[in-house]
Amino acid sequence: KKQAWKEQGAGARFMRGGPLWGDDMDLEAVPVAFTGVAPGHAPGTVIYSVSTGVVGGVFLLDLASGEERRLFHSADHRIEHLATSPDHEVVACTLRGKGGTSSVAVMAADGSEIFEVTDGDVIDLAPSWLPKDAIEDPERRHQLVFQSAGIGRDAGGVFVAVGPASTAILDAEHGELQVLREDAKRDFLAPRMGADRTLYCIRRPYADVEEAKPGRVVLDAVLF
Repeated sequence: KKQAWKEQGAGARFMRGGPLWGDDMDLEAVPVAFTGVAPGHAPGTVIYSVSTGVVGGVFLLDLASGEERRLFHSADHRIEHLATSPDHEVVACTLRGKGGTSSVAVMAADGSEIFEVTDGDVIDLAPSWLPKDAIEDPERRHQLVFQSAGIGRDAGGVFVAVGPASTAILDAEHGELQVLREDAKRDFLAPRMGADRTLYCIRRPYADVEEAKPGRVVLDAVLF
């Protein structure tokens, strides 16, 4: 009886999307994007993140039983690029914010807390934990590599362009950041570090924004 309102009268229309979406709305047509996946800390589990465009969440799946458990959900943030490690109890991830920025964050394994560890008018993506054997100082075991690109804005604060992506290593516990690779003409993406401290990443030419030519500006104005 408590659930009857979902299937009868106006309640049923609301649950199906009625006045807003129309009675024939197909809930399976709601766009869902899987934005990250990584091994869970417990054997036989997978942790993954999902975004519907309206709300995002992080889920834990037990592969043997098929049981799924929600760890985190939010309408204000989108979580992407999950990264786990057997040497760390927390999950590293990308936290998409408003205004086009994103930061690297760490989340408790049960989803109870999440903390941003990078900040600024930048797009920080794709964090990855350093393997234990790659860490030279045992006291500095909480280290991440990630990619970072600055955001260019005009005098009014309007988004104009994204700068070339560099690769950096972060020791959040000690508040230290070191840039490993950067080039005004190249992007360095999705970094990973091997046990021998070899850095692997995708290197590609940086696609700079072309300056507007006076003739093109006049033509655009006339056509408009």
